Amino acid sequence: MGGLAGNGPWWAYGVINDEATSDGSLLPVFRPGGIAAVRKQIVPVVLDARGASGSHYTTEITLANDSPLQTAVELVYHASAASGPGGRYPAVSVSLSAREQRIIPNILEFLREQGLMIPESSSGPQAGTLTVWFRDLEGIAGGNTVVLARTMTPNPDRSIGGRFGVAYPATAWGRGARTSALVPALAEDSSRRTNLAVVHTGGGSEGPLTLSVQLRDARTGNDTGPPLTVTLEPGEWYQWTHILEQAGVTTGQATAVITRVAGDDTFLAYGIVNDAVTSDGSYIKMIRLDAK
Repeated sequence: MGGLAGNGPWWAYGVINDEATSDGSLLPVFRPGGIAAVRKQIVPVVLDARGASGSHYTTEITLANDSPLQTAVELVYHASAASGPGGRYPAVSVSLSAREQRIIPNILEFLREQGLMIPESSSGPQAGTLTVWFRDLEGIAGGNTVVLARTMTPNPDRSIGGRFGVAYPATAWGRGARTSALVPALAEDSSRRTNLAVVHTGGGSEGPLTLSVQLRDARTGNDTGPPLTVTLEPGEWYQWTHILEQAGVTTGQATAVITRVAGDDTFLAYGIVNDAVTSDGSYIKMIRLDAK
């Protein structure tokens, strides 16, 4: 895809709609020289988890190798501490041919089939990050690589069927926010529930990273509740569920300000606003406040 005439900027995207629910997932464009040129990326969260309103979230992963070379792709799942033992699992390698795109419908089930002893969701929610490394393309200037996730849950109305879900891209390892970021548009009431998550995305000495989260009332701009803190290891994910309730926000709308207070690595933060009935999620990207 490229411009044929003119010198103005342009953008593109795709939408995948569920045939039964008409729920749409936005697929972003990947520009050459941007994240598509990065060979090591991290998917902020992959799930096999049962939640509120009968939801059962699983994550589909798309891997694309738009290069003229075959490559091994190393997949490393790093489970959160809340998912049983937590920590990094052994790497699983798959091979992608030149120009090949592969969709893995349920990534955690796929990793189990490769021999990883990841607990089933029936024993507790499984959630964490997925590091994806296009090993044989290191140092290769040509060709793009894409990693995209779609996390979905079945429609609670089984008479209609279909699924609700949200798509989100991987981020480049070591290219998260360094000092601070904010996540706007968090909302919680009888129709919505909101989570906030943070991820250690490396890029420094690859040691422990401590983050502080301060919520601000979206209507007044005032801080509300005490700061929430967490310490993460490289590749680790942590989520606060019902974040507004935890912080004591009573107006139902808030902005989260995330600040690095210890460590020298980068981080990613995002919000998820889920529909209280369908469990359909909206992914809210962070806005970096530090220099890029």
